[in-house]
Amino acid sequence: MTAPVRAFAIRSGAAGDLPRLVEIEDGAFAGDRLSRRALARHLQSPTAVLLVAAAPPDRAVAYALLLFRAGARRARLYSLAVDPEARGGGGGGARAAPGPARAPRRRAG
Repeated sequence: MTAPVRAFAIRSGAAGDLPRLVEIEDGAFAGDRLSRRALARHLQSPTAVLLVAAAPPDRAVAYALLLFRAGARRARLYSLAVDPEARGGGGGGARAAPGPARAPRRRAG
């Protein structure tokens, strides 16, 4: 029998998510982590989209950081992290971690 699938909402990251994003980053990676400063910069950057997977009641459990080059139509998946406590919930990668398929449409510019 498999574990029940959890419901996640995918939304854009916000400044208020920063402490939780740092926790997820620190829990997901043993080394080569994004710093608090780098995550804050990406949240404000016009060339980055940081998507958050949130479990009720809006607790971030994963994020995907997409970077865009000026004039490019495609994004690069720069970082993907899932809180270790949220792993194994039966949601699978498509549900547990937001990704490029859910990125907002952007104009090349």
